[in-house]
Order: sequence, then C-alpha cells, then structure tokens
Amino acid sequence: MYARALLVLLAVLNLGVGAWWWAHAPASSRAAAAEVAGVAALQLASERSTEAAPAAAAPVPLPEDAACIALGPFGDATSAARAQTQLAPQVLTSRLVERAAGTVRGWRVLVPPQPTRAEADAVAARIAAAGFSDLFVLRQGADTNAVALGLYQAEATARRRAGALAAAGFDARAEPVGTTLEPWLEIALPAGADAAPLATLAAVPRAEPTACDPLR
Repeated sequence: MYARALLVLLAVLNLGVGAWWWAHAPASSRAAAAEVAGVAALQLASERSTEAAPAAAAPVPLPEDAACIALGPFGDATSAARAQTQLAPQVLTSRLVERAAGTVRGWRVLVPPQPTRAEADAVAARIAAAGFSDLFVLRQGADTNAVALGLYQAEATARRRAGALAAAGFDARAEPVGTTLEPWLEIALPAGADAAPLATLAAVPRAEPTACDPLR
C-alpha cells in the first residue's frame, strides 16, 4: 500500500514539474519538444502573433484637371440614387446633393421632427437647459414635432446658430425658406470627357459645371 502511494506521489510530482517547465520554457523549446514527440506544438494565447489587418485602400485622388458636372434636377431622391449607380463605371467619383429651387426669402434653424410630441418636448427642454433661447416645438404642418430655433434674413447668421447648436450636441440645421430642395448628382469626369451623353442617360434636363473641391 505504501509503495502504491509513493508511486502516485512521484507521478503527481512529475506532472507538476512538467507543467512548470512547459509554462516557463521558451516557446522554441516547447516546439522542439513537441516535434520530437510527433505532435503539434501548443502555443499560449499571449505568444500568438497578431496578423496585421489588410490596409484599407486609399481613395484615389481626383486629378487636378478633372471636369466636375452637376446633373439634375431629378424627380426624386430614388431616381438620383439610381442614376448614381448606373453612371458609377463611367465617372471618377460622384455624390448626391440637394439644391434649393426658387427664391430664398430667409433662413430658418430647426431640429428635425421627432417621432412623438413628448420626444420633441424633451429635446426642446434639453436645448433650453444648454442655454439656448428663442425656440418652440411646431405642433402642426409638415414639420410637426420639429424644434424651431429661429428665422434669419442672412444665411451666415443662420449657419452660425446651427453650428453653435451642433457643437452642443443637437441635430440642428439651417434651411432656406421659400424654396424647395431638388435632388442633383455631382460627378467628376476625366478632362475632356463629354457630359451630355451622361445627362441623357440619367434622364435629366441639365448638366452644369460645378466645383470639384466637394468631390475630392
């Protein structure tokens, strides 16, 4: 009985020594030992080298001599998006925009309509608590449950107001009053490319030169 107990004790000691050696020996030593035994080497999670994720492809810069054209107006945003997809193989880059049509009578600042009146009231309360005044919740019309934040004659003043609210964490925006917004598609083409066929393909009446900077 004592002999059997001694054998068990020796076996436990051997296992303990082996585990200690495996934990403290260099990875190369463990790999070599495993190769001798004919088994795959174990590797601690801390020793696994993290493979570098493939770098995202950098956007191709727009050539300095690129020609930038605005196509529009489209009947609706869906038509504009469809044309953007259709023309993608033929242009360098593109973006969807909205342009004001009509005579601008002024500018307004507002937070877009909220799902419910209670949510609109809560947004208005947070804006007031942040130190902003001249605001109220619209209760009727197309912008029901929007938070109106002022009406201005000058665009610059409206944009400053919207910028201050945005900096405070509110989804405020400046919009022209007295106009409608029309969907347009701005595209960049290689120098010398003819935009007329693309306007025909997109089924829009106009193709106008536009600035390239927003497309870069």
